[in-house]
Amino acid sequence: MGGVQLKVPRGPPHPPTTKRRMENLVEPLFMKMILMMAINDLIKSGETSLRGGNDGKAGVGVLVAEKLVDKVVEVRRLDNQIMVIKMIFGRKLYNIISAYVPQVGRSEEEKDIFWDSLFGVTSRLAIEEGIILAGDLNGHVVASSEGYEGVHGGFSYGMRNLEGERILDFSDAMDMIVCNTMFKKESEKLVTYKVPKVQ
Repeated sequence: MGGVQLKVPRGPPHPPTTKRRMENLVEPLFMKMILMMAINDLIKSGETSLRGGNDGKAGVGVLVAEKLVDKVVEVRRLDNQIMVIKMIFGRKLYNIISAYVPQVGRSEEEKDIFWDSLFGVTSRLAIEEGIILAGDLNGHVVASSEGYEGVHGGFSYGMRNLEGERILDFSDAMDMIVCNTMFKKESEKLVTYKVPKVQ
């Protein structure tokens, strides 16, 4: 495993579903040598260590490989949907933001509150610090970069929805790029999540 170890929180025994979710999450990280990963939809289950916010709702987090833990200089959980970890690499500070946008079907007011909060967080960061926004932004940005050149690289799939436009508008306003549109992916890797089929 090349010396990469992820610290998995210890606590009371996990219910089978929570334990299985954690195993399914951590094992591929070891196999692919992933050193950091934004995660979301952490569900509070009793007093287990795999939980979201204090109110029992789903939350966000960041898994960091043990060999990078000493590079973490600050951790801030703003709410169940936004968490910022500040890390130092070389002489530069980076803000890794784990975000979970309210899903399609949630109220526009709830989505507006989220995007306003994320804008507030990112706009207060020092200009010389890097920003990496990761997580589930719950939108489709589509393959076309039309109207968003410089933000969208032209590689994606499907049809753009309102949530995808919000992602692109935010990226444009914050001078960020949507990284996974900058390179061509194999067709089976275009979709990161599919709703399981009901039997």
